[in-house]
Amino acid sequence: MKIERLVIRNFRGFDNFALDLGGRSHFLIGQNAGGKSSLLTAIVRALGRDLSFTRADFRDTGQPIEIEVALSDFTVPERGLYGDYIRFGPPARLVVGVRVVWNVAAEEAEYEHHYPLHAGSHSRREEREGFPMQWFPSWRDPSRMLQFGAPRSVMGRLLAALPLTSSLDQAATDIQQAGEQLARDPALVTLLDDAQPRTDLAGDLRQAERRRSANSARWNNLASDISASSARTASGKEMANFVVVLGADLGRPRNPRSGSTGNYLNEGQ
Repeated sequence: MKIERLVIRNFRGFDNFALDLGGRSHFLIGQNAGGKSSLLTAIVRALGRDLSFTRADFRDTGQPIEIEVALSDFTVPERGLYGDYIRFGPPARLVVGVRVVWNVAAEEAEYEHHYPLHAGSHSRREEREGFPMQWFPSWRDPSRMLQFGAPRSVMGRLLAALPLTSSLDQAATDIQQAGEQLARDPALVTLLDDAQPRTDLAGDLRQAERRRSANSARWNNLASDISASSARTASGKEMANFVVVLGADLGRPRNPRSGSTGNYLNEGQ
């Protein structure tokens, strides 16, 4: 599908403008505020994208905005989609456009997207979305549309159109076989076997450190209790000596008289 002709009336800086493109590619070059972006926006809106018109889009709110695009060179699916509106005499041509009026009472724009050569026609959503067009209104949009995985990205659609199914299946099979072969490699097997005891030792050391931390916290609590008890005894004009002897079991103090372990924390004198 190619653009043959563009007509713009009463839209922004365009009063009554027509441009013959002849189905060829063109570059727009001009000064800032010269109408380049407005011309591209007019094409987009004539094709049914971004139909958000505001008061600022009207040169004269008393007159309608009319934008029309004449298209040619249709594919077979496009002929089927727009067949009711294409004029097939040589050459085949489709005219599509938008007409917008300003509702003074409601202070809003009212539009109809249609086929101007067919009175009373209205475009359907699938028809508006069927025009092969990519619209990049800002600089960030081209890079976003080329990203892998981005919604409606150009790259995603190009990849989807490639016959890659068999190649991807073969690649997945090759990766699986390579992984299985690597897992059987003698050098890797030896390395993993040697690393296992070290991994177990590291786990044992971490567990011992957790026990040491727990015991340290318990003995800190004991020290606080002993200090508090000593302070109470001293206030009663009595003296007390506390003896704490650690046995083999870090968690159980030893009785200094009998030598047995138990729940003895101190021995008063």
